[in-house]
Amino acid sequence: MKKILLLIISFLLFSCNGQEKSSDWKTLETISSKDKTKYILSLKNEFQFFNDLVSNTKSYLDKFTFIDLDNDGDDDLIYIGESGAEPKCIRIFLNNKNTFVKVFDEFSNKPLLTFKDDQLVNLKVFQTHCCSEGWDKHIKYFSIKIISNEFKNNKIEDYYVFEANQEPSNYQKSYKVHSNTTVNVRYSPAIGIITKKEYKDELKMSENIIGNLKTGVTVNVLGEKKDEKDGRTWLYVEANKNLFENANFVIVGEEDNFNVRGWISKKNVETEIININNAVNNEISSKSIGNYQKEFTENWYGVYHTDLNENNKDWRESQSVSLTIKKDSIIYEVAGYQIFQKYKLKGKINKGNLKLEFDKAMENTESAVLKTTKDFGQISFDGKNYNWVCPYNDISFMDDKKQIYILKKI
Repeated sequence: MKKILLLIISFLLFSCNGQEKSSDWKTLETISSKDKTKYILSLKNEFQFFNDLVSNTKSYLDKFTFIDLDNDGDDDLIYIGESGAEPKCIRIFLNNKNTFVKVFDEFSNKPLLTFKDDQLVNLKVFQTHCCSEGWDKHIKYFSIKIISNEFKNNKIEDYYVFEANQEPSNYQKSYKVHSNTTVNVRYSPAIGIITKKEYKDELKMSENIIGNLKTGVTVNVLGEKKDEKDGRTWLYVEANKNLFENANFVIVGEEDNFNVRGWISKKNVETEIININNAVNNEISSKSIGNYQKEFTENWYGVYHTDLNENNKDWRESQSVSLTIKKDSIIYEVAGYQIFQKYKLKGKINKGNLKLEFDKAMENTESAVLKTTKDFGQISFDGKNYNWVCPYNDISFMDDKKQIYILKKI
C-alpha cells in the first residue's frame, strides 16, 4: 500500500513540475492529475517496462495523453514513448467503461498526428532501422475513424527509404509512368558506383542499384532531377516490391506488401496514359468481355482510397472509402459514423476502363441501398487521376447527387 501511495505522490509531483512542451493536440487533454494517475496505474500490465519508466524518467507523465477520441464522454489514451525494445512507439487505447482496450500499436520515434474539429483524422508513423537492417526509414500513413469505441484505420501509404537513398530536393504532384523494358532502380540519380555498404549480407549498395523493375509495370513518380552534364532526366519513383525482379533489398521481419522508393532513368519509361489502356485491351483481346472477368492486368492491382464529404463541418457526415483490387478479388469498404460496409465486387474491362458491380456482402454489412442499385460504377484513368463514377456512393452518401470521386492509388 505504501508503494502505491508513493507512486501516486510521485505522479502528482511530476505533473506539477516542468512537463515537456506539448504539441497543439495535447492541449485537448482536460483530465485532472488525480484521474490521470489513477488511469495510468490501471494500465501497468500493458507496459512491461512500467516500473523502469516510472523510476527513471521524470517526464513519463507527459508520455500519456488522455483525450476523448470517440466522443463518448470517456477519456481515451494516446501513449508516445518507450516501447520496451529499441524503438519508441505510439499506442492508442479506447476507454470502454473505465477499461482501456489497445486498438493501435506501432513503432515510431516521432509520430505525426492530425486533428480536425478535435477529432483524430490522420496518423503518420516514422520507423528507423536497427539490428543491421539496411533500410533507413519505414513510413506509414493512416486515415483514422474513431466512433463509439470502434477504431478504424485505413493505411494510405506504406513505403521504405534506404539509408543510401538520395531524396529529391522538391517533391511534386505525382504522376505515373509505364516501363518499356527492365529498368534499374537506383539509390541516387547517377550511373556511378556509390560507397560499398553491407549489412550481414542482407543488403549490398556498392552498385547503386536497389533492384530491377519488371517490363510493363506502372509506378508513381514523386520528383525529377536533370543531370546537367549528360542531359539525362531522373525520376524519383515509388513501386510496390512485387513489381521488382532481381531485388537487392531484404526487409527483415516485415509484411509481404510494401513499397520502395528510388531513382530511374526517364528514357526507359513512358507516361501511363500512352500505355495503360493499350496494355489492358491487349491482354483481354482474346477473351470475351461480355462476362465478368476474375483477372485484370497488373496495372489495376492495388489499394485505392477516397474520402467522401471530407469538407463537411459535421465530421459524422464524412466517410472513408477504399477499394482493394487483387488478381482474384475486388473488395469495397466504407467506414464512417455508425457506418461500416464491406462488399465483394465483380469487375470487367470496358474500353480500357474498369466496370464494377456488387457481388456479395461480407461480415453481415449489407445496406438497404442495394435494393435500389448494385451499380458500383466505373473507374477510368486520364493520365493523372483515377476517376470513379459510382451510383452506389451517390445514393448512399451524397443525397443521390452525381459525383466524380478522385481515387488515390497506394
